[in-house]
Amino acid sequence: MNRTILFLSDPRAEPTGDNHMTLPVAFRNGNWHVVTASHALSVRAGDAYAGEHRLKDFDLVWPLGLGPREGFLDRMQLLAHSDARLINPPSVYLLLHGKLAWTDLQPETHAADDWRVLADVVGQGGEWLLKPAAGSFGRDVTRIRPFDTAAVRSAMARSTDSWFVLQRWESAIAMGEWRSLLVGDRIIGSYRRTPTDGLRANLAAGGHATRGEPDSRNQAVVDSVRARLRAYGAGFAAIDTSGGFLVEVNVANPGGLGTLNSLHGLSVNSDLVSAIEAWLQRPTRAA
Repeated sequence: MNRTILFLSDPRAEPTGDNHMTLPVAFRNGNWHVVTASHALSVRAGDAYAGEHRLKDFDLVWPLGLGPREGFLDRMQLLAHSDARLINPPSVYLLLHGKLAWTDLQPETHAADDWRVLADVVGQGGEWLLKPAAGSFGRDVTRIRPFDTAAVRSAMARSTDSWFVLQRWESAIAMGEWRSLLVGDRIIGSYRRTPTDGLRANLAAGGHATRGEPDSRNQAVVDSVRARLRAYGAGFAAIDTSGGFLVEVNVANPGGLGTLNSLHGLSVNSDLVSAIEAWLQRPTRAA
């Protein structure tokens, strides 16, 4: 019997990236039975359902993104207690996604939702990078010049009541970063992302992708992140590194599969599916 996979997506949201197309095709080509349903979950007689589909009846459940903000915590609880095998347990989405969970591997980092806290840091001198803690696609990333506390206030005023991260500027950032994709227990590929504005390497923000593997300093960071993700039971993540520092970890719905396909002139789909099949042989970790 073919394995089965259930992808959860938000039909109300504009798709980001190409995972909603790339992943179902990869698994169909790997002889999996693929079903797609909404993030809107329900409980019937103690079992979690997506539409008419009971989650624990599938070999793998793969949310494409975090879903609507409304009801996020309730949805995570349902997934945690669904008895389904999830690509990433809810603990991964809650504890390891984004910027604030990895400050020990990043340049000197400060974070707050009050602009005055971060302005005090900037007022002591040095160049900094300011970005929303929950931001993506390079949006609202600002380079802060020495002592420019007004720039901090202006940037944070655009997103009141949101947390921002302030990181010491590293010159390597202007040169670009590596994206490495973790699938199951394997890094199935990496590539170089170079900014065209000296700041944002994200491809959605105009960055340029080229073939390349992380150097030894960046690879050490990738290995450290990979070990931590493995301990939490994560099966899919993007790890961005630059200058021997971690830039970000994305476990929600990271892009890069299509880029790997185009850069290497071949399909990574079979590698992805085989990596997932091997990973499914591992015991699950508590969510």
